[in-house]
This record gives sequence, C-alpha cells and structure tokens, in this order.
Amino acid sequence: MKMFKWIPRLGHRMVDWLYESILGITSPTNAAKIGPDRLREIKLRIHGIDPATGRKIPKAGQPCGCSETPSREGIQTGGGTLEEPMNVNDAQRLSIAKQIVARRTMARGVVVLDENLFGLETALRAANIKVVVPASGMKDEKIEDDLLFHRIVITRNPAEFVDDAPLFEYGIVALDQLALVDCSPEYRENKTAQMISKALSQYGLWVKGAKFLLVLRDDGNHELSELN
Repeated sequence: MKMFKWIPRLGHRMVDWLYESILGITSPTNAAKIGPDRLREIKLRIHGIDPATGRKIPKAGQPCGCSETPSREGIQTGGGTLEEPMNVNDAQRLSIAKQIVARRTMARGVVVLDENLFGLETALRAANIKVVVPASGMKDEKIEDDLLFHRIVITRNPAEFVDDAPLFEYGIVALDQLALVDCSPEYRENKTAQMISKALSQYGLWVKGAKFLLVLRDDGNHELSELN
C-alpha cells in the first residue's frame, strides 16, 4: 500500500474532480439526484474532515481529541443511512489509484475516418486512438451533426470540411498531400498511422480538439493553421 501514499497529496481541486468522476456526479442531473448535502459530505470526508464536527479525522493510532464518536444516523443516502465508516484508509487510496490508472489507459483521443481511409482503422486503434467509422452512405451533414463535435476528422478531401469546422467545432487532419496512404494493419509497419499519431501529439491537438487544419506531408514539413 505504500506506493499509494502520494494520493492524499493531490490538490483539493484535483481530488474533487477525481471523486466526482468516480461517482458519476459531474453532470447536473446526477448531482441533483445525489443532493448538495451528500456532495458536501463526500468532499469533506475526501479531505479527511468529519462533516458532523468539522474536525480532522484522526489517522489510525492517533488520539481523536474528543470523548465520543459523532453520530451518523442522520446522514441520508437517498433513503438509506450511512452505517459504514468513511475514514480515508488504504483501501480507499487503492481505489483512487485504480481509477487514475483506468483513466491513464483510456484512448488518447477520438478520430473520425473519412471515406476511402477505413484501412487506417486497425493501425490507429493499435496506437491507442479511438476510431469512429461512419456508416456506409452516411451524408457529410449527418457526419458533422452526429460524429464530429470536438473530434478530429482524417480526410483526403479537406476542402469539404474546412468551412464548417469552426461552426461544428472539430479538427481536420488532411492527407491529400501524401503520395499514398499506408493501409497496413500493423501500427509499427504503417507509416501513415505513425505520422498521424506523432503529429497529433507534436502539435498538442488532442488538447486543442477543434478549429484547426493540419496538413501532413511526406517530408515532415507539416502545416498547422487555425480555422475561425
């Protein structure tokens, strides 16, 4: 358990965000179901504070500084009472760490492949990129409405997307300047997939997410421009 002792050192805002993600309370709908009092109690206990007394919860083996244990019978969790202790212990730290690891192993980002580029799907997935392939015959307008918001479209026809990218808030990676597109299913052998993956990281486009055009070239002199 020693390896997880760094978890409590996280800033309060980071811990709040992490627990809200774990508990699924980041959306207003879920937060409303849980209730503001329950959310406040969860956050206080995350930071090692007893909501009943406002005091720091003592660690195991340390004197608590009080003569009795505060009652929790009045704490409600959507119809039931909270009976189990909520002290931040090794098990909870381990749970937090597992959630962090789970988030670390999620896909780096999401791309949408334009027609005639579906051969890149397997290699890009191997690079830990989530790939969305539009249904056969799906119109461009439908793709923009349903699939592209804050995603990155990979295309050999960037002119079809440039005008709408700022409006629908997506990014574009253009392959029209490449001599050919490698369709090898193995990422280590697929030069095009490697180029895409490296360029997206090099230019910080996973974070940017939208309103850009990245033109890839075989000589490595890629061109990035803002779309407004």
